[in-house]
Amino acid sequence: MTLLQLQYFKTLATLLNYTKAAQSLHISQPSLSYSISELEKEFQVQLFIRDKRQVKLSKYGLAFLPYVDKVLTTLEESKQKLASIARENKSIINLGYICSISDSVIPELIQKFKQDEINRKISISFVEELSSSIVKKLLDDEIDLGFFAHQNEELEALPVCYQNLYLAVAQNHHLANRKKVELQDFVNEPLVVLGKSSNLRALEENLFLAAGKKPNIAYEFQETHATLQFVAMGMGVAVTPHFPGNYGWPVKFIQLQVKQKDFKRIIYLGWHKNRDLSPTVLEMKDFLLKKVFPQSSEGLANLVTIK
Repeated sequence: MTLLQLQYFKTLATLLNYTKAAQSLHISQPSLSYSISELEKEFQVQLFIRDKRQVKLSKYGLAFLPYVDKVLTTLEESKQKLASIARENKSIINLGYICSISDSVIPELIQKFKQDEINRKISISFVEELSSSIVKKLLDDEIDLGFFAHQNEELEALPVCYQNLYLAVAQNHHLANRKKVELQDFVNEPLVVLGKSSNLRALEENLFLAAGKKPNIAYEFQETHATLQFVAMGMGVAVTPHFPGNYGWPVKFIQLQVKQKDFKRIIYLGWHKNRDLSPTVLEMKDFLLKKVFPQSSEGLANLVTIK
């Protein structure tokens, strides 16, 4: 039994005329007859009584009709419900971003986006996570657009800005009054690091590797709040972006340099390559690339640097 057979049965039961029913369904009369015949074979009962003058529902057809009505009505209601959800989703954007841009980037771009009256009705749901988590949520379709520091072959990722990286130290640390530091200034210091899935961890390891040094890793955490807490306690130093309010911990951020140039990382705006973006999400994507980060189309040399 197929949905088409149910639709054919319903139409014939309503019109009680094979010619008219076939015309209404835009199929040939033999096709309709065959479909009804196959349905009757499956149930092993006669659904219609046919003679030269008219077509009538048999007692089996009369018993079957209310259930067919119920199935087709439920199907139509489900289609309407899905369409309603789809319309609602077109007005919702799930935006993910790394914690370190929650103060320097996100408020300004949302303010600019909402300046257009058309965008004021759009709801935005925010997800603030580590870069690796943002990438995973994009791959799992939990968010539509994301700002992150990783790249992934399943994501479309465009560089939109640079982010300065710093050495975080306790306020009473011997480097706390410095404005700038290089690797040689803290090469033997105990390091407080994030887990190996972190983009920062990879940058740290590459920094030491390029200098032919081995990092003195003292503590490893999975989230930034804990690393700054241990830095504030004087348990070590950390390579990190600047965080708004320092998460409440008394730490100093000192600009990190490599060969007298500020140490930076690239921040990407990305989305899933193989997913269709809703018109609303496409609108925000285009807005971000054209109005907030127009330099993204001009090459890495022209990207702005954020704190």
